[in-house]
Formats: sequence, C-alpha cells, structure tokens
Amino acid sequence: MPSFDVVSEFDAHEAANAVDQANREVTNRFDFKGTGSTYALEGNVITLTSQSDFQLQQMLDILRQKLAKRGVDVGCMKEEEPVVTGSEARQTVILRQGIESELARSLVKKVKGSKLKVQVAIQGEKLRVSGKKRDDLQAVIALLKEADVDLPLQYENFRDGCDRVVVRNRQPFDQENNKRPIEPCAARTSDSRTRTRRCATTCARWARWSVS
Repeated sequence: MPSFDVVSEFDAHEAANAVDQANREVTNRFDFKGTGSTYALEGNVITLTSQSDFQLQQMLDILRQKLAKRGVDVGCMKEEEPVVTGSEARQTVILRQGIESELARSLVKKVKGSKLKVQVAIQGEKLRVSGKKRDDLQAVIALLKEADVDLPLQYENFRDGCDRVVVRNRQPFDQENNKRPIEPCAARTSDSRTRTRRCATTCARWARWSVS
C-alpha cells in the first residue's frame, strides 16, 4: 500500500556550520567589538551571550540568516526569554526536532476529520500515512501544509506498495532529469524480468509524483 512519513527534522551538520558562521560575523563586526558576544552550540541548544538585550536581538537576526542560508528552517527555533544580569545577557535557542506526542495526536485528528481514505499511525516522533490511492496521500500533504503548525514538517520515505523506499525527500535533485534520484525496487515475487521492470516503472512514476 502506498505510504509516506511525516517528520520534523533538520541537518545538524548544517546547523553547526550556521553557528560557526554567525560566530565569525560577530567577531569581525565593529559594533560587537569588546562585547564578548558568542554563540555556543551544545546538542540542539544554542546559547547566545553578549552585554545587552539589544545585542542579543541583533545576534538572533544574524543566526536566523545563517540558518536559512544553510537550509535549516528557522521555524524549528524556540527562543527562550533573555536573562540579563549586570553586564552580561544570555539567551537560549532550542532547535526543535521530532513531532511531539501532543502535536502528533492533533495532526492525526485533523487527517481523520478530513474523511480522506487513509490510515495515520504515530511511530515515535513521526507519522506514517498510508492509503490505496496516491491522490489521497497527496491531499493529506496539502492538508498538513495548510495546517496551523508552528513546527516545520517534511514528507519523506515515499513507498509504492512494494515495501521498499522509492525516494527520500532530502536527496538532491538530478538537475539533468529535473527530479530526485530514485531506487527502482525489485518486486517481491519470483516472476521473470517483466514483473521487475513493471515494478520499477511504477516506482518511477510514484517518485515523480512525490516531488511535484
């Protein structure tokens, strides 16, 4: 049965690159000279340190720009309240990853309320959506994109009923063919070459649909 996963993830390596670039910028900028302004990344938490709340706001703007430039959706940022003590100001930014149980239940309820003929299951920090018709799955993606969710969602691991991943949403585009790379999957039968070829053709069509 065709299916795909709904996830909320970011590339941790690109996030680290963004923090490094932000640190280089505040080190070289004249208006930050002598302020001791720094970004410190530990896991999914970025700690901003400077001398005033105003400078923290400037640092937040720089961080957003660097993250966006590295392909990290700034919607994953959760900004804690700044703490100012004497001549030091600190603020914590959490890069959220994974769909929490409360939000997952809300999304499942929304999909079920749409009356689309699909099944939705919570699998850890992601959702698995499956259905007989690819048009219904496409409608679910459109529904979730319009939902009022303050967390970026991605759609990946598209399958076309043969229990093998056809395409992953984060793979780079094949510029020559204007689509993402696909892995044709062999049919789970002992039929001859014809059956395998037919399965590969079906998966290729599904891959083109999934990235449209």
